[in-house]
Amino acid sequence: MERTLLATEIRYRDKMANVARLRELLAREEAEEGEIQQEYVNMLNSRQAAVFARAVDNGDQVRFVNSSIAARRRTTLGRTWQDYDEFTTFI
Repeated sequence: MERTLLATEIRYRDKMANVARLRELLAREEAEEGEIQQEYVNMLNSRQAAVFARAVDNGDQVRFVNSSIAARRRTTLGRTWQDYDEFTTFI
């Protein structure tokens, strides 16, 4: 019984250490994301920044960035109403 208890305690201690490392890593990544997000907002024109802020409020920033990337890559095709995307209207 003691051996099993000791093994479980060791495994539990190791798991707690892993969780602490992952939380620290997540905190660093979130801080870096915040810095990059602020840098990105500063580069946008004011109308596009407002759309981005709304996307962030709605948790839609991944879709916003993907739409922006796609719109910026479409430099050779003319725009039509079928190309309308609420996130890229002001690009």
